[in-house]
Amino acid sequence: MGIARRFQAWIGAAALALAGCATPEAPRTHLGAVLADDGDVSLAPGEAGRNVDDRGSALSHSAEAAALREQGDMMGAERAAELALGLDPGLAVAHTEWALAAEALGRPEELVAAHYALGARLAPDDARAQLLDAAWHARRGDHARALEAIDRALRADPREVEAHTRKGDLLTAQGDPAAALSCYLAALAIDPHNVPALVGVADAAERVGDKGAAESALRTLIAQVPDPTLHRSRLIAFLRRTGQQARANAEQRLLDAEAPKDPRKLRKLRR
Repeated sequence: MGIARRFQAWIGAAALALAGCATPEAPRTHLGAVLADDGDVSLAPGEAGRNVDDRGSALSHSAEAAALREQGDMMGAERAAELALGLDPGLAVAHTEWALAAEALGRPEELVAAHYALGARLAPDDARAQLLDAAWHARRGDHARALEAIDRALRADPREVEAHTRKGDLLTAQGDPAAALSCYLAALAIDPHNVPALVGVADAAERVGDKGAAESALRTLIAQVPDPTLHRSRLIAFLRRTGQQARANAEQRLLDAEAPKDPRKLRKLRR
């Protein structure tokens, strides 16, 4: 039996298993997401394309799913996304909203992965859809596929700061701090105050031996965040690692003056 047939059989079983998680009237057409024999993801025949009214209603249900998910109601978000997909199985945002809620609910990984992939496939010019697919692969430890998805996001929107930053994170994890540093700097060229990119620069620059860039990034973080305690602690650790004990001690005195007087918190920060 080919992969597609096995997966379609599994989809049928999953539909029964998940029936209790959907409203009785909710169509299960979103379970038509299948894998072809080559491992590709597609919609079952006849499931793409709906009329304008259905698309509008599906968009409304997708927006409802996003709102419910942000409120922490994953079951409600999943049901709303199912209603959207019942009206328009070709709507990319409905697939991604269903996947986000379903992942949080612990639904089978194969099904969640299929919907993230469909969201990305159906909206090739939507950087967010590509980033969600990338994040899924990154959480699974598949850095190669995550990087492919991030590159798709950057083709869709070269000024997507999160894509540059996440690419830097993945390259750091793969042991390429020089390439990661370029990604973080590209993010900062677009948004000079982006905190994740500044944190990335501090780490990657130190790894490649650019102490000045590392310290500059840390001091920028200290200057711009409301509570600089964590980043001053990072600066102190950086100065000690690089043999600048006198400067580290001076920063420690500033930290002691700024930090809350809770001894437990201070001990935690100094570890």
